[in-house]
Amino acid sequence: MREEAARGGETSVAVLSYNFWQRTFQGRPGILGQQLRVNQRLYTVIGVLPVRFAWSDADVYTPLELRPAGADLINVLYRMRPDVSERQVAEEFEPLLLEFRSKSHAGCIRMAPFTSDS
Repeated sequence: MREEAARGGETSVAVLSYNFWQRTFQGRPGILGQQLRVNQRLYTVIGVLPVRFAWSDADVYTPLELRPAGADLINVLYRMRPDVSERQVAEEFEPLLLEFRSKSHAGCIRMAPFTSDS
């Protein structure tokens, strides 16, 4: 990933779904590094997902962009195995969340177990 893209510069990065890559670019391998305009924003294609990966029927995946400190609430949903307690999850995630918060300047990070109501 280019450094200016990581800092939220003018050009951001994107990963294409396999189906979008096939449909729009005929599976052309030269798409990597090419620029793509989505919603009037320029993205550099850095990858194509495997055919088996699909989430929300999206065609283009881009990194989460955070606003300045204090402006964001990030919800982290997790699914637990039956033999794992919420305390174990909290102990495991706490160092990761602290590191993420320090690097991203995220405001509030809230964790909750994933349920069918989430």
